[in-house]
Amino acid sequence: MKNGKISIVQVINTASIGGGMRHLFALLEHLPRERFHLSLVAENGGYLVDQIEARGIPVHFVPLMRSRFDPSAVVRMALAARREEADILHLHGTRAGFFGALAKRFTGVRRTVYTIHGFSFHKDISATGRTFYLAVERFCSRNHSRLISVSGTDRDEAIRLGVCHPDRIRTIYNGIDFAVFDPQRVNGFLRRTFDLPANDPVVGTVARLVPQKGVEYFLEMARLIAERNPRVRFAVIGEGALERPLRQHAQRLGLGERVLFLGPQTRMPECYAGLDVFVLSSLWEGHPLSLIESLAMERPTVATLTSGSPEIVDDGETGFLVEPKDPARMAERVCWLLDHRDEADAMAREGRRRCLARFSEKMMAEQTLRVYEELMAQA
Repeated sequence: MKNGKISIVQVINTASIGGGMRHLFALLEHLPRERFHLSLVAENGGYLVDQIEARGIPVHFVPLMRSRFDPSAVVRMALAARREEADILHLHGTRAGFFGALAKRFTGVRRTVYTIHGFSFHKDISATGRTFYLAVERFCSRNHSRLISVSGTDRDEAIRLGVCHPDRIRTIYNGIDFAVFDPQRVNGFLRRTFDLPANDPVVGTVARLVPQKGVEYFLEMARLIAERNPRVRFAVIGEGALERPLRQHAQRLGLGERVLFLGPQTRMPECYAGLDVFVLSSLWEGHPLSLIESLAMERPTVATLTSGSPEIVDDGETGFLVEPKDPARMAERVCWLLDHRDEADAMAREGRRRCLARFSEKMMAEQTLRVYEELMAQA
């Protein structure tokens, strides 16, 4: 306890804007501050970290991503937990889960929650790498009090592979604020800010620029669409280490000024609203927030068939699902949506309607709160 409140330390691998960080930010926004003392451990700063600090929530920076086996990360996480008199450590992502399992031995914290935002063994890696990450996830499972999966598919696979017992893992879907992601409350921000012609279709993606997101396949899809319709523009919204290589790849594909790399944006509802079609080209995912957001904004959507996508998009009803690494199929589906605007808009409206009932961030926070309460009730 700290200052008479239950102390919960949230830990995340990286604070760059992405699904995991937005999930954590929403959680902090909804947890009752009169009951909980909240704090954050993160690799780095950024826009959302600044927002968290502005709300009076202490932030501790720990180099979680410097090395897979960095003892200083374990020590510094443990020190932060002790400083915050943690009752519960809540770890987000594999690296945080692994270091948190080690750090708890030095903190006296008995209650830990590990949220899986997509299993690390889903990566496009070798059999050896998959075996390694399976072992890491099993280690995390054994050493944390509760596991939360943002995807029902991932929960089922974890049980099937013996990562954890069914009683110790539950699904809590990602959620968004539908009052913010409201297509009736936006204007022409994206097109006005980036000088996009009103009559030119814009196909876009929102993603961290990292290998997982498969943005190179989005660009190859863009080349195929551009050959068919020279008026279509393409937008990549996000930041990451691959930005320069992806820009170079776009040039090699002959896309030139047709692709706009817009960097990270804070006015996301208006960014989605400026797109005619949203595309998720990921190779693997947990429960992608960008899909919920695109449907909340009633955007026609094409997404790769990763673990969480079919739990959000009903193929052929609220959007289209395609296999990863298939830019030709992605291009075909995007072109259909551009050519059949009435049907595409109807699918997107139905997507928002279905998401409203399942993916609110208030519901996500309430379900997570119940996990905390169960742990605190234990002797």
